[in-house]
Amino acid sequence: MRRRHYYLSMAKRNFHGYLQADTVRYKKYLYVLRPLLAVKWIDAERGTPPSGPRAALPR
Repeated sequence: MRRRHYYLSMAKRNFHGYLQADTVRYKKYLYVLRPLLAVKWIDAERGTPPSGPRAALPR
């Protein structure tokens, strides 16, 4: 449960820090999307989310 809270907090913090400007670079969206995908991973009871950028992609 701690990891889930950590990733949700990270997503919120990144959202408020990066996505509130008039113009946003695409990379900043990834800073919000990655922790949200980690929460989804945890909710699916798959354990600790992968840390590599391609580790969570389907093969």
